[in-house]
Amino acid sequence: MAETKIKPSRAELVAHLRETYLFKDLDEDVLKELSRDVTWVSLEPGENLFYQGDQSDSMYLVIDGQLNVAINIDGSEVFVGEDKPGQLVGEMGVFTGQSRAASIYADNNGAAVGLVKIPGAGFNRIAATNPDDLAKVGEIIRQRLFRNQLAEMLPNLFGELDEETFNDIEAEAEWIQISRGDVLIKQGDPGDSMYILIRGRLQARVNIEEGVQIVVGEITPGESVGEMAMFTGETRTADVAAVRDTALVKFDKAGFDRLTVKYPNVIRQITNIIIDRLRRAQFAKNPPHNITNIAVVPINPDVPLTQFTERLVAALNTIDSAIHLSSRRIDSILGGQNIAQYDTKNPLNMRLTALLDHHEAENRFVIYQVDSEISAWTQRAIRQADRIVFVGQASDNPAETLFEARVNKIATVRADLVLLYPDGSQNPKGTINWLNARKIFKHYHVRWNLDGDFERVARFIAGKAVGLCLGGGGARGFAHFGVIKTLEEAGMPIDIIGGNSIGAYVSSIYATGYAKGWDVKTMIKATRKVFSRWQYHLTPPITSIFADGILVHDIKECVGADVQIEDLWIPFFCVSSNLTRAEVKTHDTGPLWRAVRVSGGLPAIVPPVVFDGDLHVDGALLNNLPIDVMSQMCDGGAVIAIDVSPIVDMSENETFGDTLSGWDMIYSKLNPFAEEIKMPALPTIMQRSAEIGAVLQLKGIVEKLTDVYISMPVEHFDILGFGEADNIVQVGYNEAQRRIIPWLKEKEKEQIKEKEQKTA
Repeated sequence: MAETKIKPSRAELVAHLRETYLFKDLDEDVLKELSRDVTWVSLEPGENLFYQGDQSDSMYLVIDGQLNVAINIDGSEVFVGEDKPGQLVGEMGVFTGQSRAASIYADNNGAAVGLVKIPGAGFNRIAATNPDDLAKVGEIIRQRLFRNQLAEMLPNLFGELDEETFNDIEAEAEWIQISRGDVLIKQGDPGDSMYILIRGRLQARVNIEEGVQIVVGEITPGESVGEMAMFTGETRTADVAAVRDTALVKFDKAGFDRLTVKYPNVIRQITNIIIDRLRRAQFAKNPPHNITNIAVVPINPDVPLTQFTERLVAALNTIDSAIHLSSRRIDSILGGQNIAQYDTKNPLNMRLTALLDHHEAENRFVIYQVDSEISAWTQRAIRQADRIVFVGQASDNPAETLFEARVNKIATVRADLVLLYPDGSQNPKGTINWLNARKIFKHYHVRWNLDGDFERVARFIAGKAVGLCLGGGGARGFAHFGVIKTLEEAGMPIDIIGGNSIGAYVSSIYATGYAKGWDVKTMIKATRKVFSRWQYHLTPPITSIFADGILVHDIKECVGADVQIEDLWIPFFCVSSNLTRAEVKTHDTGPLWRAVRVSGGLPAIVPPVVFDGDLHVDGALLNNLPIDVMSQMCDGGAVIAIDVSPIVDMSENETFGDTLSGWDMIYSKLNPFAEEIKMPALPTIMQRSAEIGAVLQLKGIVEKLTDVYISMPVEHFDILGFGEADNIVQVGYNEAQRRIIPWLKEKEKEQIKEKEQKTA
């Protein structure tokens, strides 16, 4: 590749530049300034101009000949396009700082190619002398980025498009940009238009009373909004507002009608979208989880925020593409000082905005590392965020800092908390003080020496966490350990665990045993011990048949008398039934032993427990398998639900006459000549009576809220059959192997398919 200085053809070069889409509106003096350092480049047929992945330090203008564009797919180059005279090559990278997206070669079958090389450094000079002109160029680049995104999104809405159809659709579209907090659609307004979200995030809110709104959904890039009201002619059913700075295209009713006359299939495509949206609303277990922009905020200056963000991004990259942006990185990418600190009024802001738009379009996750002060970059990062992650050292003072408070005044989105630990030598303690000092949706304990903890946070952010929900059912709940064993053997991490009754016991032992390094056998042994003695401690049947002193002692000994739920390395919850207020109580903070004890407190079998003056008993009365709670706490991830309360149970019964007493039962058992009366014992009847309502409730929500639901074939085991624990574990293991392993293989196939589609 040969380069020579241009000498006599400056005027000709300026004329060529003016013919391009990017420079057509620039002043003559600006074009002359831009042409100062250009060089001629000559390529022989087949010669390379640059390779995919190279640094973007310049752009090129094709003067003579033809260039071929190739991208690398699975190690092989595939030619995907061509550039002809008058076209610019590599201009996006100069403005956005991206590496080269493709390799460029001179056409093998043509003559030599002549180009003009325009160094990126020239734009920095223009930025200093003619910022308004560079802002124009930045806005053009940004619109080109939006257009490219629109071209990728439209096939999902309108079907496959040729160039003519795309141009017709684009001609009817109006580009709109709104700021965070702006209302796009008002509830009750006429439905005279529809929108496609290109960048940003929208939130749908419904007025339920004067001055009170509830959030009913979110709209993410690639989705449409407002089409239903436009089709039906009805008024808007909700407010739609921007959660962060947002770009859209608008189609008014008249323009859309013109499209449908020329392209009738558009109506069919949009109708399918509406039907699919209604179907998802009815059957989807969770709203789509499309968090893209995460702002990472230090609570104190001593937080190693750069290193934390790098490790979080590395973990996210194992799931999907992620990029780490900080003010220092932005300045480095764009080759200047304090570019990241441009505010929205700065004429050069468009260059920064174009860069951020590009990275949001190219990456599944954009992680914004804020500065340690409320700088322009920090404010921009908070405005752009779909979620905020505060990061603190667990050893620091838990009180809210001034910096946090100032960030919270800017923020309008959900905030999570990460507490850092050097290692696992000491378990978390005092987390409640951190939670009480701030409004936090979810918190994570992260050990600096364990990649797995960073990966767990990444899975929650990505909506890929795995939640294991375990139901109640007495001794039958030992089947849960068979499921845990299956998941461990398959290498599937459990990111959150919870349940009810025996499911709460197993979950708590897993959560605490995880910290101790216990294997499944040790967990089974510990659980067997908890349930080995309490049923022999009868008490005068005033509030219950059995006393709970031994039970409480053994639970404390097993999970720890001082362990708090919020201090567990793995998120945990369990549920109980509030008898006083007839509602379900979710226990996700407070003493672990007490929550577990009340979750398994079967009425009349063991005494109720008082929480805040209310009586609480076993959660089986209202929610024996709390998959609804797990679905919310799992943050859009996969829910595996294990039910050990069969729909049909206690079916081996015999007619015993018109009456029956306990003496009859004892006599039939002690007298070898008497026929045994087959009738369940009182605890079994109480357990079944408690759970039967919750069993019926499950029928309507299982498919909607779970990814894997297993009703364990354990009906032939007695609810109090703790002596058969090993056999029950084996049944659970066998069923989990039959149901979960195929699901895991299918998930793996889906992930491979997704990667192939993205590569294509």
